[in-house]
Amino acid sequence: MKSTPSSKLSLDSSRWVEAAAAAESLRTLARGLTRAHGFAHFFAVCNKPAERDQLIAMLGQALPEAVMHRVEVTAQTTDVLAEVLRQIPNPEGPVLIVNLEMAVASDRLQHEILTALNLQRPQWPQRAPQPVVFWLPQYVLGFIEREAPDFFDWRSDTIAFPEMEREEV
Repeated sequence: MKSTPSSKLSLDSSRWVEAAAAAESLRTLARGLTRAHGFAHFFAVCNKPAERDQLIAMLGQALPEAVMHRVEVTAQTTDVLAEVLRQIPNPEGPVLIVNLEMAVASDRLQHEILTALNLQRPQWPQRAPQPVVFWLPQYVLGFIEREAPDFFDWRSDTIAFPEMEREEV
């Protein structure tokens, strides 16, 4: 019997590879959160908010014993640490920071929120002594590298999640 190549098989195979890569990234993040004792910070790179939310839900299922706290950044946020403490005064368990891109306009050269993040690096372990995950799109990670280099270099890990949803051509 002779097999013939199929574009559908190729598309399904690439989706399987993407799903496997996303699962491995999720395991890496879960392992990092489990092993963290006190403050540690991670960057979880995911370009689509809907996929990010699915991954956060899956992370919660992978770590059912952990109480996860979600902190929403808005366009008006100028201080991430203050926002964490305002939204979750006494967090115990991982803090998941989402929507940082709302406060980081892509058309600006300098971002007050990132300058504050860099300057407040020494305060994080005392004021937020648990693991913190910044969920953000790739372009925001580039801004952090440039505008908050000390905070960026201090990270425990950067975990990239592949885009899962594709439109059929």
